[in-house]
Amino acid sequence: AAVATAGADARQRCSAGAVALWAVKLSSFLFYRALQTQHDGRLTEILSTTSGAAGFWFISFAWGWVVSLPHTIAAGVPAAGRPRFGGPFDVLGL
Repeated sequence: AAVATAGADARQRCSAGAVALWAVKLSSFLFYRALQTQHDGRLTEILSTTSGAAGFWFISFAWGWVVSLPHTIAAGVPAAGRPRFGGPFDVLGL
């Protein structure tokens, strides 16, 4: 989804690329860990009930939405309202 929102602006492309790269890294790690352990003892009790599973997935969704807000908000700012890309704060942000 992050790559799909990348516009023509370099800042948006860099932000989308950073989000996509982090998502691939995190999902790869979690998939690898799931394959190795076959079981996550930390979630056994929580996921054993319907309300626990629903709560777990809702909190996961809410956290993902909150974490993606900086990219989503930056992608929605019109190009005329943004300073030129490549300044020191852009480099520090990446």
